[in-house]
Amino acid sequence: MASGRALPSWRRGAMKARRFSPWPSRSRLACWSPAPGGTRGCGKPSLEAQPAPSCVRPTAPACCWRTEMALHDILVHLDDVDALDGFLPAVLALAQARGVRAVTLAAVAAVRAPVTGASLTLSLMRAREREALDLLDLMRERAVPAAAACRVEWRSAAVPDPTPLLADWGVRSDLLVLREPLTRPGPLGGVDVGEVVLSAGRPVLVVPRATTRLRFDRVLIGFKPTREGRLALAAAAPLLAGGGHAMVVAVGDGVTHRQLADAAAYLEGRGVPVDTRRLDEETDRDAGRVLLQVAAEEGADLLVLGAYGRGRGREFVFGGATRTVLSQARLPCLMVH
Repeated sequence: MASGRALPSWRRGAMKARRFSPWPSRSRLACWSPAPGGTRGCGKPSLEAQPAPSCVRPTAPACCWRTEMALHDILVHLDDVDALDGFLPAVLALAQARGVRAVTLAAVAAVRAPVTGASLTLSLMRAREREALDLLDLMRERAVPAAAACRVEWRSAAVPDPTPLLADWGVRSDLLVLREPLTRPGPLGGVDVGEVVLSAGRPVLVVPRATTRLRFDRVLIGFKPTREGRLALAAAAPLLAGGGHAMVVAVGDGVTHRQLADAAAYLEGRGVPVDTRRLDEETDRDAGRVLLQVAAEEGADLLVLGAYGRGRGREFVFGGATRTVLSQARLPCLMVH
């Protein structure tokens, strides 16, 4: 400009278009969720065209809720051959209903050194490893075709301690799905479910071993105003996106009315119908036992709670909700630490 040279006509036109075609108002945000026909969303505004007062929080369309709360990738742990019969089909049906795009099937065998003489240890470990790998190959041949409707990846390994490896594999997933702990080690040895919950950094859905169907129409959420309680509340939202009804329960007198109302408002703002219930008189009882009792009374399909809020070591010594639920639950439980 300073040199006095005139701009080309095409540049003058571009500058004029930018000057008189401002960006859309911040008060009008279009939905970008996938829609049929390859379009990038329904195009409906999630906010009104006119600016709204700062105290008003507009509500987004239902398609925006589903996109915001979607589960994209899940990891399913197969701890035995019998998991392929009832457990895996139930999880795959849930994945299809929630629009999951990728499923990681994980099977890990525990191959530990036997307590014998040093001369026999290596040969026995190799023999056990071969047996474990053969079983894992058999499971892969059956499991991968069963999950053909999703983008599936198979992962398997034979290691001394499967728990850290399973938690590490879960880093790419939004949700880990495991079966309840074994009372006795199976052919693959099993994993420490509590340790996976503690170390995965992801929500963990623990499913009873006899489960053949997963439908979360009625979800009970045990809420506490702690880090774990808030994470559990957020983790429940994607599983409720299919039209489920939630009940947020506060056990004991440690939750104020405002905190309970805010927890319910979080789900209501995402299109989830919510009820609340206070159990102030249950201060002296194990919260896990109380939640399981309420879940049975309400006919809940899923129990959600924050896990190990006071540390696993303290729960092992003094007891706690997570330990009670893991050992006594007869319904699927979603846990977050």
